[in-house]
Amino acid sequence: MSLYTSDPAPPVLAHTLLSQPVQNTKDPSAPTERTCSLVTEIKQGIKCSSHALFHPGIVIGFSRPRRRGTGGDDDHGYMGQIPRYILTKHLERTSPAPGSFNTFIVHPFNLTIFSPQNLLTSLLSTNPTPTPSLSRKEAITRLDAVQLLPVYDFSEAMQAITQVSDTLHQIGEQRKHQQLTTQYPVVLIIAGLDTLVESVIRASNPIKGTAVLSAALRMLTRLSREYAAFLSVLLINTSGLGLGTGMGDIAVADGDYQGEQLSVLLPSLLMKTLDQGTDTHLLVSRERGRAGRVGVEVIKDRVGDWLGTRCVWDG
Repeated sequence: MSLYTSDPAPPVLAHTLLSQPVQNTKDPSAPTERTCSLVTEIKQGIKCSSHALFHPGIVIGFSRPRRRGTGGDDDHGYMGQIPRYILTKHLERTSPAPGSFNTFIVHPFNLTIFSPQNLLTSLLSTNPTPTPSLSRKEAITRLDAVQLLPVYDFSEAMQAITQVSDTLHQIGEQRKHQQLTTQYPVVLIIAGLDTLVESVIRASNPIKGTAVLSAALRMLTRLSREYAAFLSVLLINTSGLGLGTGMGDIAVADGDYQGEQLSVLLPSLLMKTLDQGTDTHLLVSRERGRAGRVGVEVIKDRVGDWLGTRCVWDG
């Protein structure tokens, strides 16, 4: 039986759908009411604050609804808008020493979300006024701090993650001996891991695929905890969640997923495993009839109170 074989389910929206959040362990001094919107959190990007949605020490997942007959560059284009924006803000703020890296991107060789040209275009176009835009030379200098690790299969992806782990150890040791007032985050992006593991499943079986995926996710979780002072891990799932009913995009802003509707987005063991490997999980979907705009909803948040928050993002 196919891993994804099931009766079609009607499209609904995301809310308390995935794993239930763990006990609230936030600082009791944190404000009880959210003081900024999801849009603001995205615009601010990664912050070294436990109250921020995007902060070091956790694994943040981005997924889209699965649609039948899709998965090409168009889907990847809208799927990559927010992660690429967050990365761009990170690169704008940091200026590491020559020869050092503050960003590592492991991705399938044919995935263009984080291609050098797309990143350069983002750096040259997303600077908000009145902040002066980076010059082309400055933007290219920022990209020198990005290490791209294209891979052809899941085994190569694991090797690349291990390579990054060794580099993170060196960065951690260096930072222990530095007396800096500001420690900028380091970003590790793993894109398309779900697509790569599907190849493992096709070559063997779902159990083996899920097992190797679990091992990879445990490694990412360990890295995020070991280097919690500075490492942000972004997991970009490109295959999509759900059954792929062909009924169009999910309009996130229309409503919520409820806990009993878990199977709508996570109908397979593989998808459940992907979700379990994240601390915070965002569902990104194309807005119907609104070119260039995407709906975003936080469908899981173990460490904060952003669960169920949603917005429309136009970049």
